Amino acid sequence: MKLADIARIDSGYHFRGRIENDPDGPVAVIQTKDFSDNLTLIPDGLVRIVPETKVAPYETSSSYPVARILGP
Repeated sequence: MKLADIARIDSGYHFRGRIENDPDGPVAVIQTKDFSDNLTLIPDGLVRIVPETKVAPYETSSSYPVARILGP
């Protein structure tokens, strides 16, 4: 069985440039740098943005797993 058979795999939203932090932005962005060496998400200091497009397809919550995957 493949992971794709039981889960939706998505690489997330691809920004076209530097992500500028807006402390009042309604959306927090999870980036590779937001994971510790033991691959635990560190939510303190997540960049916040005011989205320029719909974010619903990229939203997550505490009930959804988020993984940092490296390499092929």
